[in-house]
Amino acid sequence: MPLGGPTLEEETGAMNGTLLVVEVASIDAVCAFVADDAHGRAGLFAAVEIRPWRWGLGNRGADG
Repeated sequence: MPLGGPTLEEETGAMNGTLLVVEVASIDAVCAFVADDAHGRAGLFAAVEIRPWRWGLGNRGADG
């Protein structure tokens, strides 16, 4: 189950970024997803960070 939403400034609540959590087979798959994103192609992101993550808490849903 993919998750995502805006990250916010603590003081004002203004959007300052986006967090996406996706489950894919490899980092290469994530890089391909990011490279094909319309917002990224339009140059709307100042930076993109891709970090591996391991599920550790909560319900993964029916797929997990």
